[in-house]
Amino acid sequence: MHLIEKSYEKKALLDLPPNARDVAEDLLTRYSLAQLLALQEQVTPPQAEQLLLQEHHAPVHHWMNILKATLLAKTTYFLPSKDMSQAQILYLIKCACTNADYPLGEYSLADIIEISKPEMRAFSEWLSHMANLLMDKKKT
Repeated sequence: MHLIEKSYEKKALLDLPPNARDVAEDLLTRYSLAQLLALQEQVTPPQAEQLLLQEHHAPVHHWMNILKATLLAKTTYFLPSKDMSQAQILYLIKCACTNADYPLGEYSLADIIEISKPEMRAFSEWLSHMANLLMDKKKT
């Protein structure tokens, strides 16, 4: 098994067209999780993000897919830590699952881990670690 620190979920990023992927990678390195979540609440990209799309020649219709891919990568970049609270762990899990198109209301954690394993190995492993951490937290 490889180290989780060396990976985050990249499949959704790689599925984007190259110009949209460039925007996503820019967002991933420049924006915090909170900033990305705030952007996701808006129907259209704000002016600064529209300029970013123009800079990379990415059409606006890719915006939501760019954000989803970026959010999935960003959430899975957080390492499971015993210092996290149950609420923090659950928040990251919900965010990642939603942006991977496996919302928790429709799928169980165990199902998501299994379903995503073939195509999104980093996400599946991250989710498994986070689920185990969450169960450990509930025991204490």
